[in-house]
Amino acid sequence: MRTPNKKRKYISLYFKDAVSDEKSKSYLTVAFDGEDDLYERVREMGSGKVREALDVSSYQALVSKADRQNRKIGNYIKHVLKKKLMNSDE
Repeated sequence: MRTPNKKRKYISLYFKDAVSDEKSKSYLTVAFDGEDDLYERVREMGSGKVREALDVSSYQALVSKADRQNRKIGNYIKHVLKKKLMNSDE
């Protein structure tokens, strides 16, 4: 459970195939806790680098991977990125 006084920060990821009825293009928004070190790393990457780190090229591939791990999409994204970015010495 998050602390109520911490502000949330967000990143938007572009997926060409995440189409809704009103738009031909779509962005997926992922929320981070305000003091999350992962947010600081991810916000500098851009959608392309994040998709590369997640090893997905489409929204459908992302949904499929999240479903296989029984995770919500935002949770899956943060889980994978945390493992790849926060545990590396690069």
